[in-house]
Amino acid sequence: MTQSTKPSPANPPSSPDVTMQTLATGHDHPPKGGLPFDPAWMAIGVAAVVLVGASFSVMRGGDAPAPATQPRQEAPAAPAERATPATPAPVSAAPAPAPQPAPAPAAAPAPAAAPAADLSDLRARLDAAETQAREAAERLAAMQNSLTRSEAEAQALAARIAPLAERLEAAEANTARLVLVETLRARLAAGQPLGPVLARLPGEAPPALARFADTAPPTEPALRLSFEESVRAARAQVAEGQPRGIGSLFTIRRGEDVIWGDANEAILERARRSLTAGDLAGAVRHLNQLPDSHRAPMQGWIDQAEALVAARAALRDLAGG
Repeated sequence: MTQSTKPSPANPPSSPDVTMQTLATGHDHPPKGGLPFDPAWMAIGVAAVVLVGASFSVMRGGDAPAPATQPRQEAPAAPAERATPATPAPVSAAPAPAPQPAPAPAAAPAPAAAPAADLSDLRARLDAAETQAREAAERLAAMQNSLTRSEAEAQALAARIAPLAERLEAAEANTARLVLVETLRARLAAGQPLGPVLARLPGEAPPALARFADTAPPTEPALRLSFEESVRAARAQVAEGQPRGIGSLFTIRRGEDVIWGDANEAILERARRSLTAGDLAGAVRHLNQLPDSHRAPMQGWIDQAEALVAARAALRDLAGG
């Protein structure tokens, strides 16, 4: 495009007033004297904006936007009679910046891989936990086996102890019974009532002992002393009922055999000897061989002797269990 080297005094090229005025008129054709700005400056501004947007995109991790295609602008043909100045006129208003592309959304950070050392430590702890669990299970199994063996041994021991315990209880009961029997024997020999001791006997007391619960029993020394008196009373009673003769005046014996006199004297002699020897039951047995006429006067003594003999027999039964 051919431009005149001579500037027009009426429209200086660097006058901003003319430019603003021209823009304000709203005419469809450019003012006389040329374009209000140089297209080269516009291209430089667009390139700068694109460069800044690419830099932001690179910093945010996105791809740099493709450079915008520089629009092609054609300068309108200037009138031949008017030449544009050689120096470009300054732009009165800064061009609007090009719209920046929207930033790409930041990608979610990928999960960081666990370090090898942490994985090794975790594996070691898992192995240690498994080892401890296995050892605990083995100890528990051993304890259960030991408990089972202990229970079996306890049952076997209980089976062996049960008879011993029964025998021990029987022995204790027998000992307690023997103590009671000896206490009763001592009271019986002393002629004391048996009631306080009979109350401690298990079950019912034998009748031979119960008769002396509140009554004093006869004693063997007392029976021995009263024997001769009972014999004399029996002889006197028999003599009164029989006629007096030579046989009633004296008796001839050889040992226990009567050669002359009353034959019952032999029975009385045997009873006397048994009593002297401590055989109270033998003395009673001999006296029971007398005829009723001779035994009746001695029945009181015989009854006491038989009661004492029966009480002694009952004590023997209690002692034997």
